[in-house]
Amino acid sequence: MNADLYYLDDLGTNVTSDWKYYRVSPKHQIHIEVCEVAFPSLKDKGVPIQHAWIVGLAAAHEIKGKHLKTLGIDQERARLIGMVVTE
Repeated sequence: MNADLYYLDDLGTNVTSDWKYYRVSPKHQIHIEVCEVAFPSLKDKGVPIQHAWIVGLAAAHEIKGKHLKTLGIDQERARLIGMVVTE
């Protein structure tokens, strides 16, 4: 079972077309996948970036933070907006 976590970074603006959405997905305890997504479809925008599952989700904060900076996203400002669980 996998749980895709979806986040919103509103970039500190009320202009909703500027907002950035992304997902973080632990995949079978093998790697963590981070990808910007379109809203409201939540479809991937571009190719997901995969990182090794080093020490479980404890490493996810640092791993996704490095990648998110390249997308112009501040994970400290982002809010969890949903989760999709798949088997």
